[in-house]
Amino acid sequence: MQKIVEPKQHTERIQIGGLFVERTLTDNQKMGNNELPVIVVKCQEFLKEHDP
Repeated sequence: MQKIVEPKQHTERIQIGGLFVERTLTDNQKMGNNELPVIVVKCQEFLKEHDP
């Protein structure tokens, strides 16, 4: 299974030399597993085909 990441941006406020500065950071965060709906559909199709 391939890893799925999504870039997320957030702004942090830090103090440099007595002044507050905002900076935007971007990092890749792992997304949740989004294959579950596909698995459910395939399972339902399988059960319909093999139900006596």
